Amino acid sequence: MKRHLLNVAAVVSLMVVTLLCVGFAGRIGIITLYNPNGARSCSAIDLNTDQGRIECYVETCTPPPKLTPVGLHFTPHARFLPFRAPKPGRALWEFDAHSMPLLSAPTLKVFLLACPIWCACVPFLIAPVICFIKWREDRRKREEVEGFSVIQNAPTS
Repeated sequence: MKRHLLNVAAVVSLMVVTLLCVGFAGRIGIITLYNPNGARSCSAIDLNTDQGRIECYVETCTPPPKLTPVGLHFTPHARFLPFRAPKPGRALWEFDAHSMPLLSAPTLKVFLLACPIWCACVPFLIAPVICFIKWREDRRKREEVEGFSVIQNAPTS
Protein backbone atom coordinates (compact mmCIF):
# COMPACT_ATOMS: atom_id res chain seq x y z
CA MET A 1 0.00 0.00 0.00
CA LYS A 2 2.84 2.39 0.86
CA ARG A 3 4.48 1.68 -2.47
CA HIS A 4 1.29 2.59 -4.35
CA LEU A 5 0.98 5.86 -2.43
CA LEU A 6 4.60 6.67 -3.24
CA ASN A 7 3.95 6.01 -6.94
CA VAL A 8 0.85 8.23 -6.88
CA ALA A 9 2.79 10.98 -5.09
CA ALA A 10 5.57 10.71 -7.68
CA VAL A 11 3.15 10.98 -10.60
CA VAL A 12 1.31 13.95 -9.07
CA SER A 13 4.63 15.64 -8.27
CA LEU A 14 5.85 15.20 -11.85
CA MET A 15 2.58 16.68 -13.13
CA VAL A 16 3.07 19.75 -10.90
CA VAL A 17 6.70 20.12 -12.03
CA THR A 18 5.55 19.91 -15.67
CA LEU A 19 2.92 22.57 -15.02
CA LEU A 20 5.49 24.80 -13.32
CA CYS A 21 7.94 24.38 -16.21
CA VAL A 22 5.28 25.72 -18.59
CA GLY A 23 6.07 29.04 -16.90
CA PHE A 24 9.26 29.23 -18.93
CA ALA A 25 7.23 29.41 -22.17
CA GLY A 26 4.18 31.43 -21.12
CA ARG A 27 2.05 32.75 -18.31
CA ILE A 28 -0.27 30.33 -16.52
CA GLY A 29 -2.03 30.70 -13.21
CA ILE A 30 -5.17 31.01 -11.13
CA ILE A 31 -6.87 33.93 -9.40
CA THR A 32 -8.78 33.30 -6.18
CA LEU A 33 -11.23 36.02 -5.13
CA TYR A 34 -12.90 35.96 -1.71
CA ASN A 35 -15.61 38.48 -0.88
CA PRO A 36 -17.73 37.44 2.10
CA ASN A 37 -21.25 38.83 2.15
CA GLY A 38 -21.40 42.11 4.06
CA ALA A 39 -17.65 42.21 4.73
CA ARG A 40 -15.67 45.40 4.95
CA SER A 41 -12.90 44.07 2.73
CA CYS A 42 -12.30 41.53 -0.02
CA SER A 43 -9.11 39.68 -0.90
CA ALA A 44 -7.66 38.15 -4.03
CA ILE A 45 -4.68 35.86 -4.55
CA ASP A 46 -3.15 35.73 -8.02
CA LEU A 47 -0.75 32.78 -8.29
CA ASN A 48 1.00 32.48 -11.65
CA THR A 49 4.20 31.57 -13.46
CA ASP A 50 5.79 34.11 -15.75
CA GLN A 51 9.22 34.48 -17.39
CA GLY A 52 10.90 31.80 -15.30
CA ARG A 53 9.47 32.55 -11.87
CA ILE A 54 6.41 32.00 -9.70
CA GLU A 55 4.58 35.12 -8.58
CA CYS A 56 1.97 35.35 -5.86
CA TYR A 57 0.12 38.66 -5.55
CA VAL A 58 -2.00 39.01 -2.41
CA GLU A 59 -4.44 41.88 -2.80
CA THR A 60 -6.74 43.35 -0.15
CA CYS A 61 -9.29 46.04 -0.91
CA THR A 62 -11.14 48.03 1.78
CA PRO A 63 -14.03 48.59 1.03
CA PRO A 64 -14.69 46.10 -1.78
CA PRO A 65 -15.65 47.55 -5.17
CA LYS A 66 -19.42 47.59 -5.80
CA LEU A 67 -19.34 45.10 -8.70
CA THR A 68 -17.24 42.51 -6.85
CA PRO A 69 -19.11 39.17 -6.78
CA VAL A 70 -19.95 37.75 -3.35
CA GLY A 71 -18.40 34.43 -2.29
CA LEU A 72 -15.34 32.43 -3.30
CA HIS A 73 -14.40 32.44 -7.00
CA PHE A 74 -11.58 30.76 -8.94
CA THR A 75 -10.48 32.03 -12.35
CA PRO A 76 -7.75 30.15 -14.26
CA HIS A 77 -5.79 32.04 -16.90
CA ALA A 78 -3.11 31.25 -19.47
CA ARG A 79 -1.26 33.26 -22.10
CA PHE A 80 1.37 31.88 -24.45
CA LEU A 81 1.40 34.49 -27.22
CA PRO A 82 3.36 36.62 -27.74
CA PHE A 83 6.24 34.44 -26.56
CA ARG A 84 8.41 36.10 -23.94
CA ALA A 85 11.69 34.39 -23.16
CA PRO A 86 12.52 33.97 -19.46
CA LYS A 87 14.80 36.60 -18.02
CA PRO A 88 17.98 35.06 -16.54
CA GLY A 89 17.72 37.01 -13.28
CA ARG A 90 14.10 36.03 -12.71
CA ALA A 91 14.73 32.40 -13.62
CA LEU A 92 17.85 31.93 -11.50
CA TRP A 93 18.36 34.26 -8.55
CA GLU A 94 15.69 36.97 -8.13
CA PHE A 95 13.46 36.63 -5.07
CA ASP A 96 10.82 39.20 -4.09
CA ALA A 97 8.79 39.69 -0.92
CA HIS A 98 7.48 43.22 -0.48
CA SER A 99 4.38 45.37 -0.55
CA MET A 100 3.68 47.41 -3.64
CA PRO A 101 2.34 50.92 -3.08
CA LEU A 102 -0.36 51.92 -5.55
CA LEU A 103 -0.94 55.66 -5.84
CA SER A 104 -3.89 55.22 -8.21
CA ALA A 105 -5.85 53.02 -5.76
CA PRO A 106 -5.07 53.90 -2.13
CA THR A 107 -7.69 51.46 -0.78
CA LEU A 108 -5.96 48.52 -2.51
CA LYS A 109 -3.00 46.87 -0.76
CA VAL A 110 -0.83 44.50 -2.80
CA PHE A 111 1.92 42.19 -1.52
CA LEU A 112 4.23 40.36 -3.93
CA LEU A 113 5.94 37.06 -3.14
CA ALA A 114 8.03 35.64 -5.99
CA CYS A 115 10.81 33.09 -6.52
CA PRO A 116 12.44 31.23 -9.44
CA ILE A 117 10.57 28.19 -10.74
CA TRP A 118 13.44 25.84 -9.87
CA CYS A 119 12.99 26.78 -6.20
CA ALA A 120 9.38 25.61 -6.24
CA CYS A 121 10.24 22.46 -8.23
CA VAL A 122 12.78 21.13 -5.70
CA PRO A 123 10.23 19.91 -3.08
CA PHE A 124 8.14 18.27 -5.81
CA LEU A 125 11.13 16.24 -7.01
CA ILE A 126 11.57 14.43 -3.67
CA ALA A 127 8.89 11.76 -4.27
CA PRO A 128 10.02 10.92 -7.83
CA VAL A 129 13.66 10.58 -6.70
CA ILE A 130 12.68 8.25 -3.83
CA CYS A 131 10.52 6.23 -6.24
CA PHE A 132 13.40 5.97 -8.73
CA ILE A 133 15.85 4.85 -6.01
CA LYS A 134 13.45 2.14 -4.81
CA TRP A 135 12.89 0.99 -8.41
CA ARG A 136 16.66 0.65 -8.95
CA GLU A 137 17.05 -1.29 -5.68
CA ASP A 138 14.27 -3.70 -6.70
CA ARG A 139 15.82 -4.16 -10.13
CA ARG A 140 19.24 -4.85 -8.63
CA LYS A 141 17.74 -7.44 -6.23
CA ARG A 142 16.01 -9.22 -9.12
CA GLU A 143 19.30 -9.43 -11.03
CA GLU A 144 21.16 -10.86 -8.03
CA VAL A 145 18.66 -13.63 -7.38
CA GLU A 146 20.24 -16.95 -8.18
CA GLY A 147 18.41 -20.18 -8.41
CA PHE A 148 19.63 -23.71 -7.88
CA SER A 149 21.40 -25.69 -10.50
CA VAL A 150 19.37 -28.07 -12.56
CA ILE A 151 20.68 -31.63 -12.83
CA GLN A 152 19.27 -33.78 -15.54
CA ASN A 153 18.57 -37.35 -14.73
CA ALA A 154 20.32 -39.96 -16.79
CA PRO A 155 17.90 -41.71 -19.13
CA THR A 156 16.80 -45.05 -17.84
CA SER A 157 16.63 -47.96 -20.23
